[in-house]
Amino acid sequence: MSASELEDWLNTRESLAAGWKGADGKARESIGHASGRRIVEILGRRNDQLDESDYVHMRKVVGYVHRHSAQRPANIYTSRWRYSLMNWGHDPVKGEGMVNGYCDNIEKRTLENEDFRRVLYTGHHLQLVAMTLQPGDEIGEEVHDDRDQFFRIEEGEGAIDIDGVANAVQDDFAVIVPAGASHNVRNTGKAPLRLYTIYAPPEHLDGIVQSTKAEADRRHSHEEWDGKTTE
Repeated sequence: MSASELEDWLNTRESLAAGWKGADGKARESIGHASGRRIVEILGRRNDQLDESDYVHMRKVVGYVHRHSAQRPANIYTSRWRYSLMNWGHDPVKGEGMVNGYCDNIEKRTLENEDFRRVLYTGHHLQLVAMTLQPGDEIGEEVHDDRDQFFRIEEGEGAIDIDGVANAVQDDFAVIVPAGASHNVRNTGKAPLRLYTIYAPPEHLDGIVQSTKAEADRRHSHEEWDGKTTE
């Protein structure tokens, strides 16, 4: 990763959350995140400005990347494995010259998700997103003039409104909202409503995580899809 790419990455929520923060997990910053900041400093210097401690650190970085790369999981794109490597300045999916697509247990990922919105994969023509709506939450009425949207409910009870018609949904229900239709998703039950949705084409920036509905509302206008894909 370039110095600017790494610096931008280190400011993300995912970067700050990844890595080892001591035995009790309470350290303010992970070892990897601190290493990333050091790497940015080193990359910003000329060769004649580097000292022995800089070379020692970069040898440590190379060793970590080699060891950690050998532990590659099945799904790498939104994994803590990838995020940890990125903190050390290496994005394992960058420049591979091939695509891996997305293959994972989507039911498990959806049921484990506690975030209001988590983008799992972004292609050129579609995007996979896991969502969890707390009781009383709703996405909010909206219209996508240029994209269709698919919803699959994995757990909970709710309603998906399409052009004013409320469609009651629960576990295993699927709903398609055509482009141009006004729609909303509401949690009408007493437990979280867990679902995944597919936008075609994508709607959000790749890789974003929005923990709550309030956070999503604050950030939405700044996090619309910019054309960049997962790979």
